[in-house]
Amino acid sequence: MKLEHGPRERLRLAGPRALDLSELLALVLVSGSRRESVFDLSQRLLGEGGAPGLGSSRGVEETMRIYGLGQAKASQLVAALELGRRLHDPGAREFPLLVQPSAVARYLSPMGRLVREQFRCLYLDTAGRLIRDEVVSLGSLNAALVHPREVFLFAVQYSAASVILAHNHPSGSLEPSQEDLALTRQLCQAGEIMGIRVVDHMIIATGGWFSFHEHGLLKSAVA
Repeated sequence: MKLEHGPRERLRLAGPRALDLSELLALVLVSGSRRESVFDLSQRLLGEGGAPGLGSSRGVEETMRIYGLGQAKASQLVAALELGRRLHDPGAREFPLLVQPSAVARYLSPMGRLVREQFRCLYLDTAGRLIRDEVVSLGSLNAALVHPREVFLFAVQYSAASVILAHNHPSGSLEPSQEDLALTRQLCQAGEIMGIRVVDHMIIATGGWFSFHEHGLLKSAVA
């Protein structure tokens, strides 16, 4: 069923604040399906997860699965929510292109000032542009705290083509530890199986950065 003119006309005359959440969502979705009108669909989506649940960061596939939407509707919803997040954030900007280790190091440079070790994953699209930046764990780096399940769950959720691993060394050392090497090997092998390439593993410290890719350590990790 197509969207009726009520909310659209009220939006034009009174502005977006005059509409409730279900009406705003109906305007985004435009139409419903054979089974439910666009207003019924909007109310169902809000009723199943509430506004906070609906606003959670999700990829298209997960949105389709959770809400029973087709690809077109799920894509409309995910795009609209992401647009709102970026515009709402005063520091919002287009996500950077992270192809060169130097660009990754510049993006991650604030990590060098952290007093606690942090493990992050930068999820990239096919062009090498950042889709999502996630903190996966806090504390000493080891395979117990950083599991492939968590790393690649986000990769699948955001439909990432590749991932950059990163962690900081509060000690200031840029030398990878045996734990760093073992974890990198484990995650590279998991990425090979899943078809999601580990592009690099960066160590960030106050004195600079270290790229596993530049030092040829990723090749040995999957050998």
